[in-house]
Amino acid sequence: MLSTDCNLTGIEIIIAYSWRFKIEVIFRTLIEILSGFSYRLWREDMPRSSRNHKNIKLKDYSEQQLVKIREKVEDFERFVNLNALVLGILQVLSLEMQQLHF
Repeated sequence: MLSTDCNLTGIEIIIAYSWRFKIEVIFRTLIEILSGFSYRLWREDMPRSSRNHKNIKLKDYSEQQLVKIREKVEDFERFVNLNALVLGILQVLSLEMQQLHF
């Protein structure tokens, strides 16, 4: 067993890896089924930047622009969190409704 944390036992490492695989399944479901990371809302009051914009420095923006950037990040976080909630609701419904045959 390999881990950067030398204090973990082999069993603890295996448990941590099992969590990792569960998390990866959740992310794959969010991406492929719910499009949970496909947030593309653009604010009209923000200037467009190239898709491959490199070396973004927040200190180069004015305070007004920084406020708008923070709002944009909050919007994205809300979108992803709502998709995660929807995924949870769908999982609960699938477990509760598995007895029903349509």
